[in-house]
Amino acid sequence: MCANHKYSSLTKLVVLAIILLSIPGGCRMKTNEVIIHGHRGYRGLYPENTIASFIAAIDAGAQALEMDVVLTADNNILVSHDPFMHHEICLKPDSTEIIEAEQESFNIYKMTVAQAQTFIMGAKPHPRFPNQKQISEHKPTLNEVVAAVNQKLLNDKNKQNSLLYNIEIKSQPEWDSIMQPIPAEYARLFLAEFEPLNISDRTIIQSFDPRILEELHKQQPKLKLVYLSEDTTKTAAEKLAELTFKPYGYSPNFAMANEQVVQYCKEQNVELIVWTVNEEADIKNVLRLGIKHIISDYPARALALAKER
Repeated sequence: MCANHKYSSLTKLVVLAIILLSIPGGCRMKTNEVIIHGHRGYRGLYPENTIASFIAAIDAGAQALEMDVVLTADNNILVSHDPFMHHEICLKPDSTEIIEAEQESFNIYKMTVAQAQTFIMGAKPHPRFPNQKQISEHKPTLNEVVAAVNQKLLNDKNKQNSLLYNIEIKSQPEWDSIMQPIPAEYARLFLAEFEPLNISDRTIIQSFDPRILEELHKQQPKLKLVYLSEDTTKTAAEKLAELTFKPYGYSPNFAMANEQVVQYCKEQNVELIVWTVNEEADIKNVLRLGIKHIISDYPARALALAKER
């Protein structure tokens, strides 16, 4: 066999394994590994949804980056929790305060990305995160975030191939045609910007709005979609029954997760992803329940506790 340069069966298997591991997205995490999602990056210590926050989450060891997105008037995906400039975390371009009563008038859907990025993020002390660093930044586009993350991970191919994105599309029915397009158009515009980024194989897309999930599933059935919930009046089964398809995951507030929810998701082969777990006792409890996806404002804390198990 060696004389005519044919591979042995064992050699073929080795070569095949090398090829598979070299394919982007081919490196997968162990199924029993806890995956910590840095909530809005590392919101506990850095201004939320900024490049500095995402890079800090990576440095802390987060295996996934959770972020929120909205659309601008020129159809850019802007990383922002709100479709307006929230008074708690933003300043006007001239560095003056935004008062709560006027914040929704600074409607991102009516701004170009260039206009939106003149507003200042992170320069104000955060009332609920006293240890958060004050760093003047702008709201980045999703494109800018992915470019910055790719640059950060340039010398660590395995990490680059396995780092997950968890993107929440912000949407509410009352915002239609005011702060966002109608769902079918919203999904189309999102996909037009998202798909060229070539991260769909390592991205989950979540929303509280079932209309957006339905449209995304209709337009691109291969997407890993997750249904968010804060509805304490309905069971996991009742919430998931609101969709016409089985999603990749179900993501309730961590306080809604119990052994019954864990068992149901396991039986349905639906990933359970809980948010936002910050306190040590709560992190330990969700770990005790066997939950594998944990979203936290303090990814380093969550990772440390996961390693102690």
